[in-house]
Amino acid sequence: EVKEAQAKEVKEAKDARVKATAATDEVEREARARIHEVEAAAAAAWEDSRGRLEEVEARAAAAEANAGAATAEVWKLKKAAAEVRKLRAAAIDAEAKSGAAQAEAEA
Repeated sequence: EVKEAQAKEVKEAKDARVKATAATDEVEREARARIHEVEAAAAAAWEDSRGRLEEVEARAAAAEANAGAATAEVWKLKKAAAEVRKLRAAAIDAEAKSGAAQAEAEA
């Protein structure tokens, strides 16, 4: 009778251990699957953010190039405006000299 009770306890302990091991294995499988899902989502998010960063950097480089071209154009226009001012001053000077020469000729 005692041996039967002991055998029954041993069998119950073994059964409990088997069930606990199966439950632990199931939890570990679920955890590994969830880890893989999270890692895949993180990798996708990283790729997406990297793609966006590259796009923003390309836009910034294009804007910088456009700004450089605009600055060069402004300098060209300023140089042209200075040249026009010089020509205008020369024309006014020539007109004044011509007027003085004409007045002298008439006198």
